[in-house]
Amino acid sequence: MRVELSISCRDLADKDLFSKSDPMCVVFMRSVLVANGQWIEVARTEEIRDNLNPDFATPIVVEYRFEEVQYMRFVVVDIDDVNTKQLNKHDFLGEAEIELSRLVTNDQGATTLNLKDQGQPTKSTITIKCEQVVESQDEITLQFSAESLPKSAYVFKPNPVLLIQRSREDGSWIPVYRTEMKTSTTSPVWDKFKIELSRLCGADEFRPLRISCLNVSSNGSTKVLGTVETTLRDLTIRDSFVLTHPNKSSEIRGILKVRTAVVEKKYSFLEYIMGGTEIRLMVAIDLTRSNGDPNLPGTLHYAPPGGMSDYEKAIRAVGNIIAAYDSDNIFPVVGFGAKFLDPSTGRETISHCLNLAPTEDGVEGVDGIIQAYRSVLPNVQLWGPTVFAQVIRWAASKASEPVSQSQQHFTILLIITDGVITDLDATKAEIIQASSLPMCIIIVGVGAADFDAMDQLDSDEQLLSFGGHTAVADIVQFVPFRDFVNQPYEALAKHTLEEVPGQLTTFMKSKNIVPNPRPVYPST
Repeated sequence: MRVELSISCRDLADKDLFSKSDPMCVVFMRSVLVANGQWIEVARTEEIRDNLNPDFATPIVVEYRFEEVQYMRFVVVDIDDVNTKQLNKHDFLGEAEIELSRLVTNDQGATTLNLKDQGQPTKSTITIKCEQVVESQDEITLQFSAESLPKSAYVFKPNPVLLIQRSREDGSWIPVYRTEMKTSTTSPVWDKFKIELSRLCGADEFRPLRISCLNVSSNGSTKVLGTVETTLRDLTIRDSFVLTHPNKSSEIRGILKVRTAVVEKKYSFLEYIMGGTEIRLMVAIDLTRSNGDPNLPGTLHYAPPGGMSDYEKAIRAVGNIIAAYDSDNIFPVVGFGAKFLDPSTGRETISHCLNLAPTEDGVEGVDGIIQAYRSVLPNVQLWGPTVFAQVIRWAASKASEPVSQSQQHFTILLIITDGVITDLDATKAEIIQASSLPMCIIIVGVGAADFDAMDQLDSDEQLLSFGGHTAVADIVQFVPFRDFVNQPYEALAKHTLEEVPGQLTTFMKSKNIVPNPRPVYPST
């Protein structure tokens, strides 16, 4: 997904002696996953002469990735020499840094920051407006049939196929879709299919399209039976076209019937986020004894002085991304598999869904999750077994809060575990039950255990089935932490969260919920 940044500045410093500054803004981007985390220049605005309050006209278009932490730096300079691109040859006016996700989620549509000089704020400001680049993701469902197609040698019925092509600016044609072949018929009915408008016609309803009916011979060669040129607009308002000979337009070669032509609006993840859809994070931490003594180096809950355990790295990697999209920044957090002294009964109890937060609502921020996790370790016995079903049921009960056009939310349950699951069947049943809810489940496996069973839950190839029931959608993503142990933990975040946008949009579409308009605030 791409976003467009529009930039303006106010109260810039005047660095020219006999005139005002000639400002230009240079935009940099940094991601830990790209170029070893180095700042990369992505664009420059135009130079505006003699202006301390410039509104730059050059749009800055950048790729937005939900699953990454992307940092933006805006450097404003006073152009002294138009013949050089070296920034150190120009006067520095100030700079500002911010995460791209903060620009995207600002519901006022514009973010104003103080420019800094050597780390100190100045009176100068920069305002960045962020909008999604309009790129059609709409689809059309099409179905065609034909009548009165010519026979080969006036005897043999054809094996017809439809080939759809779109025109190019140079007058040539590019194939965009080919139907299945129908056997020995002059009246074929081809299957319905979907195609994105951007692929079909560049989202231009008047762009010429060519539909050709081909006969496929026994050796695989093809011959054009008939053809017609049309447009997307015509496909949606007409129900039939005359097919003519490719070289003799007066020779009729059959009738092409449009049985279905329905355009469907597809909304992007970014449109939902900008319209106020809230993403909620819930965390479940494995407190079973197979993790080892948290006080011993080399065990999975052990955090070296000044460092983080693998569990904390996973929490940071995912939590730092989600925090930008959660309005109240309150995260429920539980542990499973711990033995503790229940104060209400005075007896030791094993819990598979132990609240680690001081309240039922949760803890504040990612730091609050880490603190709750660290605080519980000395106060419980790591026990077992490794059970997921109760945690998933707990998360599902919270995610089942009504979703409507006016109240849009989506829950991410992060389960961090070291062991082989012991209640696989019960877990499958709970996942299938939860698959109709606005939620997904991310499982991060730490340690060197055998996680083969997790692949059964992460049903990328086919929907999860158990006990005669099938999941409505694939809502589970499993990631082994060991695959990322020598990489920045942002790499783990990218891999674990990359399916979330599609999961959210698929759910909203299934409920006929569209993005709300982005709030419009009066300018000040």
